[in-house]
Amino acid sequence: MSFPPAENSDRRRFDRAEVPPQARVYALDHAGVKLGAIRQIGRGGLLVDTRKPFAIGTKLTLKISDEREGILREVQAVVRYLSEEGLGCEFERLEADAAVEVGVLLGRFYRD
Repeated sequence: MSFPPAENSDRRRFDRAEVPPQARVYALDHAGVKLGAIRQIGRGGLLVDTRKPFAIGTKLTLKISDEREGILREVQAVVRYLSEEGLGCEFERLEADAAVEVGVLLGRFYRD
């Protein structure tokens, strides 16, 4: 499968944290089926390690799952890019409770 090039990654408006594979933080689809591990997360969106094909611009309902932190939070996102690393999604809107839980994950994984 070939992927279009990712948009200019220097345009980032929000800090992002790398999520190590052993963290077992996942993105689930609207039905609760695991799409893949979350590899990066930030206030603006996330990167999911998945090979499932999605068209750029597709609106998704995702669930962020982290059993260690007790997080299972639904978020609305839009597919912004596909790369060899996975599926890049921007949060369409981030409700207050979801923003708090994303902040918990950022705090857990963020490194200067």
